[in-house]
Amino acid sequence: EANACTIGMEHAGFGRSVRQWEVDHYNIIGNSAYRAAWILHRYNLGPPKVSLTYPGSGNANVWPHSAGGASWGQHDCPGEAFPWSLWLRYCNTAYKSNWNW
Repeated sequence: EANACTIGMEHAGFGRSVRQWEVDHYNIIGNSAYRAAWILHRYNLGPPKVSLTYPGSGNANVWPHSAGGASWGQHDCPGEAFPWSLWLRYCNTAYKSNWNW
Protein backbone atom coordinates (compact mmCIF):
# COMPACT_ATOMS: atom_id res chain seq x y z
CA GLU A 1 0.00 0.00 0.00
CA ALA A 2 1.34 3.44 -0.92
CA ASN A 3 1.65 6.38 1.41
CA ALA A 4 -1.06 8.76 0.21
CA CYS A 5 0.99 11.95 0.23
CA THR A 6 4.75 11.38 0.01
CA ILE A 7 7.61 8.96 -0.57
CA GLY A 8 10.70 8.23 1.49
CA MET A 9 14.20 7.55 0.18
CA GLU A 10 17.44 7.50 2.10
CA HIS A 11 20.56 9.29 0.84
CA ALA A 12 23.97 8.97 2.42
CA GLY A 13 25.56 12.37 2.99
CA PHE A 14 28.53 11.78 0.67
CA GLY A 15 28.93 15.27 -0.73
CA ARG A 16 30.59 17.93 1.39
CA SER A 17 29.80 20.54 -1.26
CA VAL A 18 27.30 20.95 -4.09
CA ARG A 19 30.16 20.54 -6.57
CA GLN A 20 31.25 17.27 -4.96
CA TRP A 21 27.70 15.92 -5.25
CA GLU A 22 27.45 17.02 -8.87
CA VAL A 23 30.89 15.73 -9.94
CA ASP A 24 31.60 12.69 -7.75
CA HIS A 25 28.12 11.47 -6.86
CA TYR A 26 26.01 12.48 -9.86
CA ASN A 27 24.88 8.86 -10.30
CA ILE A 28 23.26 8.91 -6.84
CA ILE A 29 21.39 12.09 -7.71
CA GLY A 30 20.18 10.74 -11.05
CA ASN A 31 19.18 7.33 -9.75
CA SER A 32 17.35 8.86 -6.81
CA ALA A 33 15.52 11.37 -8.97
CA TYR A 34 14.48 8.79 -11.56
CA ARG A 35 13.29 6.36 -8.91
CA ALA A 36 11.32 9.11 -7.14
CA ALA A 37 9.71 10.10 -10.46
CA TRP A 38 8.66 6.51 -11.07
CA ILE A 39 7.16 6.18 -7.57
CA LEU A 40 5.35 9.51 -7.84
CA HIS A 41 3.92 8.47 -11.20
CA ARG A 42 3.12 4.88 -10.22
CA TYR A 43 1.20 5.84 -7.10
CA ASN A 44 -0.45 8.95 -8.58
CA LEU A 45 1.23 11.34 -6.13
CA GLY A 46 1.65 14.02 -8.77
CA PRO A 47 4.73 15.72 -10.14
CA PRO A 48 7.60 16.28 -7.70
CA LYS A 49 7.18 19.17 -5.29
CA VAL A 50 10.00 19.51 -2.76
CA SER A 51 9.74 21.16 0.64
CA LEU A 52 12.80 21.48 2.88
CA THR A 53 10.64 22.30 5.88
CA TYR A 54 8.35 20.28 8.12
CA PRO A 55 6.18 17.73 6.28
CA GLY A 56 2.56 18.71 6.01
CA SER A 57 3.39 22.30 5.10
CA GLY A 58 2.15 23.31 1.68
CA ASN A 59 1.43 20.81 -1.07
CA ALA A 60 4.86 19.15 -1.29
CA ASN A 61 5.25 15.42 -1.83
CA VAL A 62 9.03 15.12 -1.31
CA TRP A 63 10.98 16.12 1.84
CA PRO A 64 14.50 15.51 3.08
CA HIS A 65 14.96 13.30 6.12
CA SER A 66 16.10 16.39 8.02
CA ALA A 67 12.61 17.94 7.68
CA GLY A 68 11.13 15.43 10.11
CA GLY A 69 13.06 16.73 13.11
CA ALA A 70 13.21 14.64 16.26
CA SER A 71 10.34 12.39 15.21
CA TRP A 72 12.43 11.24 12.23
CA GLY A 73 15.62 10.76 14.24
CA GLN A 74 16.99 14.33 14.04
CA HIS A 75 19.08 13.43 10.99
CA ASP A 76 20.65 15.96 8.66
CA CYS A 77 20.60 13.86 5.52
CA PRO A 78 21.16 14.14 2.73
CA GLY A 79 23.12 17.12 4.09
CA GLU A 80 23.19 20.84 3.51
CA ALA A 81 25.21 20.51 0.30
CA PHE A 82 22.71 18.23 -1.47
CA PRO A 83 21.90 19.85 -4.87
CA TRP A 84 18.12 19.94 -4.61
CA SER A 85 17.70 22.09 -7.73
CA LEU A 86 19.61 19.55 -9.84
CA TRP A 87 17.74 16.62 -8.26
CA LEU A 88 14.40 18.33 -8.90
CA ARG A 89 15.34 19.06 -12.51
CA TYR A 90 16.20 15.39 -13.09
CA CYS A 91 13.04 14.25 -11.31
CA ASN A 92 10.80 16.59 -13.30
CA THR A 93 12.41 15.51 -16.57
CA ALA A 94 11.84 11.85 -15.76
CA TYR A 95 8.29 12.44 -14.52
CA LYS A 96 7.24 14.49 -17.55
CA SER A 97 8.75 12.08 -20.07
CA ASN A 98 7.07 9.08 -18.38
CA TRP A 99 10.14 7.01 -19.28
CA ASN A 100 7.88 4.93 -21.56
CA TRP A 101 5.58 3.83 -18.73
